[in-house]
Amino acid sequence: MTLESNQRWIGKVIGAAPQINILPPKFSRPFLLLMDKLFGLPKQRLDSVSNLSIPLASTPGQNIGIRVYRPTNRISGATMVYFHGGGFVLGDLNSHDNLCRKLALECGISIVAVDYRLAPEHKYPTAIIDCIDAWNWINDNAAALKISTAKIGIGGDSAGGYLSIAVGLPSLHSTLPTTTQRKPDFQYLLYPITDARGQTESYKTHTKDLLLTSGLMSYFYESFLNTPNEAETLLASPILTANLAEAPKTYLLTVEYDPLRDEGQAMASRMKEAGVDIVHEHIDDCMHAFVHLSKISARAKEASTDLVRPLTQLIA
Repeated sequence: MTLESNQRWIGKVIGAAPQINILPPKFSRPFLLLMDKLFGLPKQRLDSVSNLSIPLASTPGQNIGIRVYRPTNRISGATMVYFHGGGFVLGDLNSHDNLCRKLALECGISIVAVDYRLAPEHKYPTAIIDCIDAWNWINDNAAALKISTAKIGIGGDSAGGYLSIAVGLPSLHSTLPTTTQRKPDFQYLLYPITDARGQTESYKTHTKDLLLTSGLMSYFYESFLNTPNEAETLLASPILTANLAEAPKTYLLTVEYDPLRDEGQAMASRMKEAGVDIVHEHIDDCMHAFVHLSKISARAKEASTDLVRPLTQLIA
């Protein structure tokens, strides 16, 4: 089944709609949530889902939200702290609620989703600092959250994948007011951002009729970074890191119809060369953020179902 027969018409509809990058964030942010509700994964019931507000050690007086998913009332054997995608500008706990529910229930793990602060109101590196602080707080308060830290890792899609990578590379934290206190046991990366420079061939070829285009990525970076020069720094573009050996055990997914495809594949190769225990999987026949299209695309539904297997293997 090809994108032409299964998803191309969806892309053409998206391409005909007003583009997110011409709208102020307060108008564009509801788009991702609405799309997920209409076209995304079905909502699955869990025994325990709770919302909490947690303090940020690096920003006194500032709290952010987290959502704790537990598939049963018993403490699961593994936990994943999840950072949502949305280009640092979009997304929240609700836009990725159904994905977190699916992974928690079908993999039998606890998931703690983090509602980090968004750009352009909160520029780089605020989201990274929030995610590091949240990771540290969750580990320190695991007993109160009724989650296990016997095997605890990180995960995320797109921008959330980038934030996972940043949390898992403490050697890059020298300019930050915080650092990762415990190395994650694993990381689960779905079509992650790894290179803010935007110079790959897939950037040049994926310019229209997709959920994510190179033009939209440019808008996200303009919103997130303080200056274009920050794209050259290791923390903004972790693929430039000389030694990625400290990265945890990794699953990394790339998809064909995605401006981030080439940088994701390059990151997987760099990690493998550094000796990281990594599984890289590539899907030739899907677009970026396909999980938000599973109700209207048979290929997206199939690919979404397949997300359970690698996470189950990662935590085994």
